[in-house]
Amino acid sequence: MTSGLYSIGEAAKLTGLSVKAIRHYANEGVVTPAARSEAGYRLYATDDIWRLTLVRQLREMEFGLPQISRILNQAADVATVIDWHKRALDLQITHLTDIRARLDLIPQDAVGESSFAHLHIVLEAMKMSTEEKKAWLEARWSETMIPDTATDDWRTAFLQQLKESLPTQWGAEQTAAWTDLQALLNDPQFRDEMQQMVQPFWQMIDHGRVQPEPWSQSMGALMDHAIAAQQAGHGPESARVQAVVDEWIDLFANAFHMPVDDTFLQRFRHYAETVENAPNQQLWDIMARLNPEKMAPPLHAQKLMLAGLRWRMEQK
Repeated sequence: MTSGLYSIGEAAKLTGLSVKAIRHYANEGVVTPAARSEAGYRLYATDDIWRLTLVRQLREMEFGLPQISRILNQAADVATVIDWHKRALDLQITHLTDIRARLDLIPQDAVGESSFAHLHIVLEAMKMSTEEKKAWLEARWSETMIPDTATDDWRTAFLQQLKESLPTQWGAEQTAAWTDLQALLNDPQFRDEMQQMVQPFWQMIDHGRVQPEPWSQSMGALMDHAIAAQQAGHGPESARVQAVVDEWIDLFANAFHMPVDDTFLQRFRHYAETVENAPNQQLWDIMARLNPEKMAPPLHAQKLMLAGLRWRMEQK
């Protein structure tokens, strides 16, 4: 070290990078040397050493050089760079915890093709970024829940609910739920059963010529009211829940252009109870595990609405 500056060889020893890698990062403008010696050799300052170490950590986590450059191009003192190191390590810990959780999902007693199938699912999931997971989920959801005859505006509206379904933080429970969700949506029998279950909804949409924007707004308001009633601890027979049931019934009756009589209520109850059918229940239980904050409240509220509808009809 000379006058607080390190040669490229010294920088390599301090950072764990090869001299070739450090030269490459300099040539790419990722971390350029602070100075040059009279003989033209690269010299690196203490801040550069911190940055090169951070580059190594980020590269190990498969960050691309353009991403790393954007991080390092911020004006930063040593304290800021140390904070970057901490964040990088936190990301690495999360990543390694995710890998361990996925490996724990492989049954210890799995043998033959079963064990390879589990391992394949785990390894494929490990390679997927959040954006790739969103794209995969949207594609599978479309295949399972949306008929080919659906219009583009209805397709967009129907997929809107998926935008916030994936968690921002991935722990062992989210990892297990994602793997379960992949297996479920890859199951042809499950997809066939769900397509049969959602068919009445699409028939209603087509029959009533319902537009997606007002429908989504009305359903959103309905779920907000139901969630609030559920979180406030109101029971199925309460006036507040029964008001939500009225809103629910009216929404569907208007869509079908039908009067709210006994015939309609029986048909509506049969439709509403599909939420408790095995495939649907299995799907939404997994979604609630995947993102409890976003997905669990609507699931609990829907069950409360169904209980309120049953209570209403039992009074007749």
